[in-house]
Amino acid sequence: MCDPISDSLKLMHEIAPSATENAAKNLTDEPTKFIGKTTTSFLKILFEPINIFAEKLDYKRKAKLLNWKEYSNADILEIEEDKRIIPPLEIAGPIIDASRYYFENDTLSKMFSNLLVSACNVDKIKSVHPAYVKILEQMSALDARIMNSFDKNVSKAIAKYVMDINLKDNLKSYFEIATNVFYIDREYDDIDVMSASITNLERLGLLKLDYSYCNLEKDAYKMYEEDPTYKKFASSRVSPEQVDTFQTHIRLIKGIAVPTPFGNQFITACVKK
Repeated sequence: MCDPISDSLKLMHEIAPSATENAAKNLTDEPTKFIGKTTTSFLKILFEPINIFAEKLDYKRKAKLLNWKEYSNADILEIEEDKRIIPPLEIAGPIIDASRYYFENDTLSKMFSNLLVSACNVDKIKSVHPAYVKILEQMSALDARIMNSFDKNVSKAIAKYVMDINLKDNLKSYFEIATNVFYIDREYDDIDVMSASITNLERLGLLKLDYSYCNLEKDAYKMYEEDPTYKKFASSRVSPEQVDTFQTHIRLIKGIAVPTPFGNQFITACVKK
């Protein structure tokens, strides 16, 4: 069965089979210069599967997908001519394929576009990993928004809300009311949904969550201390009839979320243009 994506990319690489490898090794190689001068032709081949798929969509979705193609194309053409390379097949193919289904969310679709553009730039190709395509496919719109808020090697504050329980006879216990609490742009979002996103980004290997350190920025945890959810539990009291049985205390445990080395490269390739 004919696969327009595979066929287009194979044709692209047959025209200049070792271009990517040569470009990465030496910018003065003739293949690199050749690619720079004929980029328009290669981009036409690269994006042809998008044109084919777009014809099957309704007007609104077709326009949005073609818009993704146009700004991706424009960003690639902005790369200095002698630094443009043919993207590796194992990167470009899955991106073009996935873009047909991930173009409706602006943040996520832009990350796919950035990855493709990075794969066409000899200066950024070293930061591009084939796994990033599958990682993007496992990210929600909120996950993408969170990763866009991070810079390389820069930590952000996270927190846990914990209830300590002092039982009779000096027995102690505790449970976590909320964990991996995180805020974007100082907005109070759904704690459970936000926590799930942060946890997923940790699972994907992009972020490291660490409660043995805290963010030293002034007022980094003020938002957490003023969180309505935290304040609600912190102000709660044990009923009089339970006083002789146990006492509770709510506390905030400070932590940080910081991009991993893998996450730093992801930011270079997919987040920062």
